[in-house]
Amino acid sequence: MKRVVKKMVLIMTVLVLSNSVISCNGKQVVEKQTEYHEEIIDLERMLLNVYGDYYRIEEPQINYESKSISICCTFLTSYITDSSKNMTLLEVMEGTRVACNTFLEDNPEYFLNDEYYIHIYFYELPESYACGPIEHGSMCNTITGSGGIEPTLCNVEYYDIINQNIADSVSFDGVKQIDLGEVNQDKTDDVIKLLNRMPDVEIVRVSPPEIREKLASEFTNIDFI
Repeated sequence: MKRVVKKMVLIMTVLVLSNSVISCNGKQVVEKQTEYHEEIIDLERMLLNVYGDYYRIEEPQINYESKSISICCTFLTSYITDSSKNMTLLEVMEGTRVACNTFLEDNPEYFLNDEYYIHIYFYELPESYACGPIEHGSMCNTITGSGGIEPTLCNVEYYDIINQNIADSVSFDGVKQIDLGEVNQDKTDDVIKLLNRMPDVEIVRVSPPEIREKLASEFTNIDFI
């Protein structure tokens, strides 16, 4: 996932988020969503039926000409501040990916199946107005070697995933590419454990080069870039 694209979307997201925030004693509060966006109402209704207590979906940014869509999911303040969360951030994000893929597979006539590039972001909005949105992860489909669009969300980036306790319920089925960013070499074994849970992964973006070499010797069927 290109950083330039993500920076542009982040700026756009900051502007969009102002519509979903209320001020409470000088703090930003993201409340539960009460209305749907007509453009993606079927997909949105399905997601919010499951995850409506965890995030709200902001106004989708759709380009019908280039066939692309960006969707921002903003975690609710009530969820972020709940110390007894039923689901972790990773469970919510990966569950959303699986749910979207199932929805698209079950609804072949849905407009996003018409070779749309789909990018979904997950943000937390800090209480302080002085702080910008915190991105926790993103996912997208990818362009295939033949120039077409992979129909499923198979490319993920979940921040700080190496340092998380990952629940058994998180399957990572269908994840073909993951961006791990820069990883300390003392975390190599943790990366190996993670990749062993990803049966479909083909490409891993990770640095520095030393860790790529070590991982390449462990997983000869995966490209490390």
